[in-house]
Amino acid sequence: MTPTWNGADPPAFKPRGAAGAVRAMLRGVPLAVVVFGGLALLLLVRLIERPLFGMARPWTPVITQVVCRAAIRLLGLRLTIKGKVLRGEGSLVANHSSWIDIFALNAAARVYFVAKDDVAGWPGIGWLARA
Repeated sequence: MTPTWNGADPPAFKPRGAAGAVRAMLRGVPLAVVVFGGLALLLLVRLIERPLFGMARPWTPVITQVVCRAAIRLLGLRLTIKGKVLRGEGSLVANHSSWIDIFALNAAARVYFVAKDDVAGWPGIGWLARA
């Protein structure tokens, strides 16, 4: 857990050593399997969904939401949703600050993200953004 600071400079990063590397692998590998496995499933379902429903996409947002909720659990986080539920179509504007925010927002609601153009060229993440 990161300590809170009130100064201009954040606290110094303290490497966790071998235990931190093991913990990262124990969470990172299953997270990658869930995210990229979910993406593969989503793309397969989209092959059926698009000719039948066009851009309506009744199934793939559910897959995205389930994958993101699983990712939140794998990361050891708890999802708490506050506020009014958006009924019908609308927009959600969020200035997210990390990649974990994307999982949290997708886990909480069925949303579509708009990414910067250069994100498409990023390794790994670009594939997810284009999908």
